[in-house]
Amino acid sequence: MPDMPELRNAAKILKEQLPVIAATTAVNFYQQSFNSQGMYGRERWRKRRGNADAGRNVLIGKGSGALRRSIRQQHYSTGDGSVVEVFTNQVYAKIHNEGGKFVPTAKQRKFFWAMHHEAKKGAADTAPTVGKRGKMRKATAKNVRLNAEAEMWRNMALAKIITVPQRQFMDIQSQGMSESLKRLIVIKV
Repeated sequence: MPDMPELRNAAKILKEQLPVIAATTAVNFYQQSFNSQGMYGRERWRKRRGNADAGRNVLIGKGSGALRRSIRQQHYSTGDGSVVEVFTNQVYAKIHNEGGKFVPTAKQRKFFWAMHHEAKKGAADTAPTVGKRGKMRKATAKNVRLNAEAEMWRNMALAKIITVPQRQFMDIQSQGMSESLKRLIVIKV
């Protein structure tokens, strides 16, 4: 049977290291939500509407991946051991995680219009259109039908309110997170 000083030393190490190990597990678990396109034990995230880029996933893919990479942990030492916080510092993380509505700012509208014009550039090079009387007309920037991406950006620029569906990637109450931490604690103890 181990003596008391060894037990105290093991308890102290466990008290200091377990929060750090649990936080690392949490960060990995939350980042895995992006790969699986939804949290463990819950339904997958809704697909993007009007997705002109079929190879792009909902919150990852050909995007920057900044939201996924922003999930971090920070350690604080206390007299009783250590405390670890898991967080993200991206300003748009909350609306993606919880869903909601927002009124676009002037800066956002300017960006949407810029993206609209960028998506519209190639549209004038398409085939000629059919006029009102059935005659073929040369495709110009005015009479060409907008492609799906340009139309999406225009609609966002004109929208009074934009709705973002919930695509939860962080939740301390998650069933999969609890199972992962229980297994971790059993293994470490």
